[in-house]
Parts: sequence; structure tokens; C-alpha cells
Amino acid sequence: MNLISNLSDSLSIPVWSTWCFLLLQLQADEPLARPGELPRIPATELNQVMSTFEVRDGFKMELVAAEPLVLDPVAMDFDEWGKAFVVEMRGYSERRHDLMGRIRLLEDSDQDGSFEDSSIFAKDLPWPTAVTCYDGGVFVGATPDIFYLKDTDDDGVADVKKLVFTGFASASAPYRADQLNMQAMLNSFHWGPDNRIHGATGLAGGEVYSPLRPDLKPVQLRGKDFSFDPRTFEIRAESGGAQNGMSFDSHGRKFVCSNSDHLQYIVYDQVFAGFNPWIQSRSPRVSIAEDGPAAPVFRISPDEPWRIIRTKWRVAGAVSGPIEGGGTPSGYFTGATGATLYTGDAWGSEFLDHAFIADCGSNLIHRKLVYPKGHSMSARRAPDESTIEFVRSTDNWFRPVQFRNGPDGNLYVMDMYREVIEHPWSLPHGIKQHLDLNSGNDRGRIYRIRSDRNRNIESRLPGDANANQLVEMLGHANQWHRTTANRLIHQSQRIHLAGKIREMLHGSTNPFARLHALRALIGLGVLSADDAERAISDDSAVVRKAMLEFFIHRSPGTKFTTIFHDHLPSLILDDQTRFQTVLLLAKHPLKAHKQAEILHQAMSLEKHDKGWMQFAVLNAMHPCSGEFLDLLISKEIYEAKLFDDASEFFYMMGASGNKIEMTKAFRFLLNQPIMSETMDAMNALGEGAQRRDKRLLSLIPTAEMNQAQSKFLNWLQVNGLNQIGLSQKVIQASSQLMSEELKQHWMDWLSQPEWIELHADLMASLISDFAVTDLDWALSQWGNWSPSTRQITLNLIFSRDDLLITFLRAARTDSALLSDLTFSQRQLLVKSRSIDAKQLAEELLGDVKNSNERTSIKEYESALLLEADVSNGHRLFSERCAACHRANGEGYPLGPNLVTVKTSGKNRILDSILFPNREVQPQFMAYDVTSVDGEIVTGLIRDENPAAMTIQQAGGVQQTILRTEMESLQGTGKSMMPQGLLDGLTRQDVADLLEFIVQLSR
Repeated sequence: MNLISNLSDSLSIPVWSTWCFLLLQLQADEPLARPGELPRIPATELNQVMSTFEVRDGFKMELVAAEPLVLDPVAMDFDEWGKAFVVEMRGYSERRHDLMGRIRLLEDSDQDGSFEDSSIFAKDLPWPTAVTCYDGGVFVGATPDIFYLKDTDDDGVADVKKLVFTGFASASAPYRADQLNMQAMLNSFHWGPDNRIHGATGLAGGEVYSPLRPDLKPVQLRGKDFSFDPRTFEIRAESGGAQNGMSFDSHGRKFVCSNSDHLQYIVYDQVFAGFNPWIQSRSPRVSIAEDGPAAPVFRISPDEPWRIIRTKWRVAGAVSGPIEGGGTPSGYFTGATGATLYTGDAWGSEFLDHAFIADCGSNLIHRKLVYPKGHSMSARRAPDESTIEFVRSTDNWFRPVQFRNGPDGNLYVMDMYREVIEHPWSLPHGIKQHLDLNSGNDRGRIYRIRSDRNRNIESRLPGDANANQLVEMLGHANQWHRTTANRLIHQSQRIHLAGKIREMLHGSTNPFARLHALRALIGLGVLSADDAERAISDDSAVVRKAMLEFFIHRSPGTKFTTIFHDHLPSLILDDQTRFQTVLLLAKHPLKAHKQAEILHQAMSLEKHDKGWMQFAVLNAMHPCSGEFLDLLISKEIYEAKLFDDASEFFYMMGASGNKIEMTKAFRFLLNQPIMSETMDAMNALGEGAQRRDKRLLSLIPTAEMNQAQSKFLNWLQVNGLNQIGLSQKVIQASSQLMSEELKQHWMDWLSQPEWIELHADLMASLISDFAVTDLDWALSQWGNWSPSTRQITLNLIFSRDDLLITFLRAARTDSALLSDLTFSQRQLLVKSRSIDAKQLAEELLGDVKNSNERTSIKEYESALLLEADVSNGHRLFSERCAACHRANGEGYPLGPNLVTVKTSGKNRILDSILFPNREVQPQFMAYDVTSVDGEIVTGLIRDENPAAMTIQQAGGVQQTILRTEMESLQGTGKSMMPQGLLDGLTRQDVADLLEFIVQLSR
């Protein structure tokens, strides 16, 4: 069996259109689950719930609040007295307009670690998702708005409700509540390291502004997070853009997550992106889990019946939706949320800055160890949790969605506690009508995770602290105390504390105390030059980097810029600060020649993470690219190892459009030996010029151009057939410099069989210089060219109407030319924008559609949803498929390993079996090789060289045919897979075979 035709790695537009049509046909009668297939799962009552948990050794879960004290908690924050403000999203998932959302105020009156008192602080909110405390009140996110709520008469109920921001989820269209994705809204409010409130925007973006600041322009948040000054309501975009979950670690580094990418790190501040428009910017958000974004998880709760059925329907193609996990309903992250770095002091320092991520769909809490990796971070499972989770429950209703580091140094878990937490848009109607999506909106739990070896640590709360104690708390072992103290000092602008805070910065032996003292002085606006000098040369890299962060949003040309420049030598030498320093040079540049020297030094010193350093260096090169090039030239040799990929530098030189600098770069590269790195750089220079719609031929002086043409031609004549890989790069470089002399040499080589391994590259390099008069020559060579060369020529022909019409006219007398056309190309022909080409195509090709397809797919449609016998499917695979495919270590690799296609879904696999010739990718098209004796061998061309060609056939058979023995080579336009493969099979047999394929493991 050959699935090659329709299951290539990338889908062409015609194939996708055909696929969508078939999918619509299959979904015309969407399946309907029977009520008996979807039994309701009962909730676990409070007196039994703790028995459902399996917690990592050394820790325990404690229930600190539950219904009726709290319902549907999705976010919380502690004020300075330890009171908890909790967001209740009772309207989830389809009752936004009922305004059921509330802010609950919980208090632990008897200080026993559990909340006894509960009151409604605010209500009538539409899907609230975020909260943070400030100045006696709270900021609350409820898309499209952020409100400030405050109780001014001490009755426990907010009597102030102020709209401070609006416009979330309205970036490109008027706000539409019915289009709002409740799992992709703003979330995760935190007091940030820069004395601002930070939040995750979610996936909906927004064009956000403050009604209180009509003087400020709206901020575009598409693909970005945000922060705002709670005193001035100035808002700005921040790096981020993940889904739900954002947190800072003890250093102030930022982490985020999305439902299928469970831990991501923000490498740099988005303010730096775009300083150099001629380089490709790198996303500041990177996935850091070593086991992959949708990593395995080990749930102990049973798969929900609806999830099993939906997965089965999706695999069968009966309903739309992604086929995750290879068609298995669970065992991988499907609902990652709430990524939080533990920063408390109650578990021991060995757990500091570990990441915790909830998977609310799998009823568990996952832990990752996080550590630096170059200028980014990496995360891995703890060795003793390789097949377990930090917390997991047998209760399907356990829905952890967010975490919070608490005043007691422990981690708090918000459990929404729902029967179904799946997004309603992803539930097929045939399942959804049997579910109660409101089930659980009268329940909710909050847990605390504690270490067995640590008792509750007695600690004064910031709200009860006097001025001196508040300053001392800047060095507290618990991050919550440090940030809360910082917030209190900042919100009240306690300038009178500046002296004591400064003493801490200059005299404390605790690096965290110095770190937060620095932030407090910055927040009060009293940072002096001496303070900056002290911080930028601090013994701790955490403090030095925090000082550098101060410069990010500061204007150049101040006394602080001078301090930054004065310390550049030591900052560049320091592995811990070099990356941030180079980033800052984009905004706070030196004079051009000095900037170039510093950037060259930084790149030369970097040993651990050249990729990120190269981005920073090139981004800061906008004022000094010419000077940097002069540095390279002055060294007389090509420093191939200076960059991670020097091509990026030369692409920038080409894209800059500066003819003088481009000529310098071209001359420099031309004077270097021909080697892989220099040819990559030369090609990148040309690609950069093409970005400006220019070719090197029109930009470089004639003398250098002639020298290059001669050098490349001479090298190819001597080395072309001996160094194929390098020859391909030399040919590509020559395409930018094409002359009639070079073109003639190329055409001569394209006529010589010994150059066959370079034919495709030679042809590709002629694309910009190919004339209609050259087509007759190309068609005369057709029979001698390999399939890849023919396809490149066809791509060229299809790009121009004049070539296409000439080709079709030639095919009138030589129909063999049409045999290399793929199904996609045939469809493009009959839909050509050229009337002449379309008429010729219809004359030559007729109707390219198969009129029996719709009937055939209908005949087998019922097999997609039958219960299947995998063992019988295995037998059928061995009988009918193994001659051309490998699966589970069996069979022959003529077509793709079936593991690579199993996630395509049963309907697409069935479509490929029924219609093997609908779309044949060129590399999998069968060819007829006719020998001089008249023998015809049909198969896939697996290898060819000037002397011979290797043909692969079913059953692992390979034949090598000498070119001296070949009469002709002609494409069949067909797949190797025979039609009628399913003939003689029952519907049950087909179901069994498809099930075997989608359950393959290797």
C-alpha cells in the first residue's frame, strides 16, 4: 500500500481544497453519541476528596477553602494582611451575559492556616480572570476591561468601581463578546520587578487604552503582554503573548505557558526588537521544556467518556479538530495553565524557582526544574518524578487552573472543580448536548501545598510592619514579603525611607536585599549616581542585571547612560551580563567605530550561546554596520567562527541597500578561498539585495563582477564534479551574477550526463535569466533529465504565461511532456489565469477530476466509526501494505513509514488508499525506465549518478540500471500504489486496518 500520494509533509492548495471538500462531506451528518455512552461522573464530596490525591513524597495537600466559602476560583492575590481576594468565574463557560463573576474576600481569622470568613467583595462581573492588590483595593481583569475596586467604608464590599483600561480582545475588530474565547483572555496579574503591574494578555490581543488618560495613545497588544503604572495608568506592551499563566522567578525572569506548550521563557524585552530592520528578529518567547511543548504527563484519573469518543471521531474525520497525541485521548499536556515559579521560603532552598504547571484536563500538577542554558533557560522533570507527577488526583473534577505564592511561603492552588472544563467550541454537538457545562459552578476549592518537614513559619505581615520593619522585609527569605514590601513603599511613595533603603543597597550581605533595595530606590525616583555605580558593579549578577534592566526604558544621554558606558569593559567581559549589555547598546549606542569594536569583542568572547548573542550584536549594529565590516576586512581573513551563522550579517549588508558597503562586502568575500562558509555568506548577500528587489549584477562594479564570474566558472570546471555540496553553493552564488557566457556553460553542462547530480541546481540558477527561446532547448533535453530537474523546469514554466503557453503547444506534438505533471499542476493548468493556457490545457488534459470519488468515499464512510479489531488490522497490513510500507518494524520502506501518517486521521488515510493518484508528489511519482532491449522497469527513482540509476520497487526490490543500457525515462504521473487495494475487504476489515494504522507506536 502506498500512502505517498496524499500524505506528504506539506499540503498543496489543490490537495487541501480537495481534502476540505471530503471533510465537509463526512461532516454533513455529524455523529450523535448515545446517552449511555456518556455516563455522568459524580463529584467527590469534601469529606472524601483528600483520599483522591497522590502527592510527591515529602509534601501534602491541605484544603484551605471550599464551597460554599468559595466557588469556581480562577485567580487570587493576598493583600499585605494576608487576606485573599479570589476571582470566581461562575459564568464559565457559556453564561458570560449572566454577569455571575465575583470577587470573594477570604480571611483566616484564627490564624490556623485555613480560611473561615468569606464575603462577596464585588459581583456582577462578566468572566473575570485576574486580580491583584494595590493601595487597599484590587485591580480586576474582566475582558475587555480592567477595573479598580475598593472598599472605602470598611464593610467588606467594594463601593468604588473605576474603569481604568479597556480594549482587550478588540485589536482588529469591534469587541464581540460572542466571539470571545474564555480560555484566552487577560490573566495572571503580578507586581513586577519594575514597580509596575504586569499581566498576560492571552491570545486575543487588544488595542488597549485608559479612559482616565485620554492624552495617551492606545497600545497594540497583538502577540504581546502588558504592564501598567498603577499611579499614572500609563500602559505599555511587554514580551509574552502566551495563553494562560505568567510568573516571575526570584530574579525577576519571566515565564509563561500555553495549553499545549507548557513552559516558555521570555529571553529579552520586546522594546529591543526592530532596532535593526535588516535582520530577522527572534521571538523573545521560547519553549524551554526538554521533553517538548506537549510533554507526556502521567494522570491517574480515568479518561472521560466524552474525550474518548471525541478523539475517536476526530481520528475518523467524522468531526473537525486537532488529532493530538497520535490519536490517544490523554497522556500529554492538553490543558497546561498557570505556570508559576515557586519563590517561597517554607520548602527549603532546593525548591526555589522550580516551575509548577497545572494540567486541568488531566487533573494534575506538574513540576519542572529550571536552570540557565546560555542566555535562555531550560527545564526538565525532576529525576524522581520521571513517571509520576508532583500532584495528581483520581477525581476527574479536580481542575487546577492557577497558583499563587503565599505569605506563609507555601504554594496555593486554585481548583475550579468542574465536571467539564473543556472549551465548548471544541465539543461536537453530538457530545455537547449530553453534557452539563454548568455542572460544578456551585463548587470550588483552594489548596495549599506544604512540605512535611516545614512547619508554618511565623512571620510578621507587611501590613503590620512599621517603617523600619518594612525596609527590613526587602531582604526577607520569602519573595512574597519582599515584593509586597516593595509595593507598599512604592504605592505610598515613602521617600523618607530612602536613607535606610540606600544603606541596605550599599551594606547588606544579602543579594536579594540589595536587589529589592535597588528596585525600591528606582520606584521612589531617588536612585543616585553612587547607587547606580554600586549596583552595576555588585558582587551578585542578579543585582548587576537588575541595574541593567533599569536602562531598558530610560532615554539615552543621561548621567545613567554615562555610567553604563563607563562600565562597558567589565560588563562585556562578564558572561552573566554580556547579553543584556549588548541588547542595551541598541538603545544606548556609542560612536560608530567604538560600537563596532565592542560588538566584535562581545561576539569574540561568547562561547556558550552564540545564537542569541549574534541576534543581540546584529540588532545593535544599526549605527555601525560599515565600521564592523571594516573591522572584518582589517583582519584580512574570514572569521567563519566569529558568528553562529555569518550569513545573517551579510544578508543584513545586502538588505541595507548601501552600495558602497555592499561592494566592500562582496570584494571581501570574493578575495576569500571558495569554501562552504564564504559561499553561504555570498548567497546571503545576494538574498539581502533581492529584498530590495535588486540583483548583485546591477549593484557591483563591472570589474568585481567579471572577476567573480571567472573565479566561480574556473572553480566549477576543476572541482564541480568532485565537491557536489560546495558546487551547489557556488552555482547558487553565480545565479546573482549570470552572464551570457556563464549561461552557455550552464546549458552545456545541463546537456552532459556526467553533470547530472548538479543539473537541478544549474537549472534553478537560470530562472531569472531564462528566455522563451531557451525553452526549445530545455524540451530537447527533457528525456535526459532527472525528475527533480524536470520539476524545477516545470516550476519555472508555470511562473510565466509565455513559457507555459509555449510548453503546452509543444505538448501537442509530444504528449510525454505531460506525464511529469502532478495532479496539482494539472488543476492549476485548467484554472490558469491565461485564457490561451487554459484552453490548451482543457484540450490536452480534459477533466482532471475523478467522477467516482464521491461515491467511493460514501461506500466506505461507515467503516470510520466501527469498533475495530487491531489484530485483524495487523494481519491485513501484512497482507496488503507491508510490501511498500514499514510499521512497527515490519515491511519495506518504499513509501513513508506509516507512523508518520497515523495522525492524519482515518478519513484522510482512507482517501489516500481509495485515490492513490489524486496527488502524487514528484519524489514519489513512479517512472518507467525502458532498456535498449525493450524491457520496462517501473518504480521510484531512489538514486542516480552519471553512470547509473537505482529503481526501487515493492517488497524491497532494487534494480540498478546503467545509463548505457537505458533507452528512455518517462514519468507515469501515478503513484506506485495500485487502485483497488480494498477490493474484497468488508467494511469491518477496512475499519480494522485503519485502526491498526492510527494506533502505531513506531
